[in-house]
Amino acid sequence: MNHRTLFVSLALALTTAVSAQIKQKLILPQPGTTPSKAQQAQIDRKYGMFIHFGINTFHDMEWTDGTKPANSYQPTQIDAEQWITAAKEAGMRYVILVSKHHDGFCLWDSKLTTYDVASSGNPTNVIEAVAKACKKHGNVHRQKDLACLRNSRQMEKLRQNYSESKHKCACSQSFG
Repeated sequence: MNHRTLFVSLALALTTAVSAQIKQKLILPQPGTTPSKAQQAQIDRKYGMFIHFGINTFHDMEWTDGTKPANSYQPTQIDAEQWITAAKEAGMRYVILVSKHHDGFCLWDSKLTTYDVASSGNPTNVIEAVAKACKKHGNVHRQKDLACLRNSRQMEKLRQNYSESKHKCACSQSFG
């Protein structure tokens, strides 16, 4: 069998396979009629602030792929106190901070990567700054289990446990 015959045979087989898939009925997920337990917990929280702040902010892009240089993250200052005060004054009942998005840039000094604030133009630990501001205005919670953190020792333990994990961390503050 020569190359041309092989190519035509493969193209015909591929076309047949794609045609068969197009003719199949699509099976789409069905929406639930009631929220899950986790969804209901979020609904019950009502009005809140979800903070997505990171390296993308300084590239005027919603999504990046982790190739933007860490030193391009250059906030002139981090005023977490202003963020939390604004949330509380607006009547928000919680704040959630995304501390590491899909691009991998960490808003803390990570021991596992240099793609973090420590390698940037502003080494402020944003998680710590937001947690301190939240603590000043109420109880600080871990998004995963909403365990109340009552002192700085517990906050440090949370930072150590979650900041170096492969899981994305969200610090949540409940005001109400």
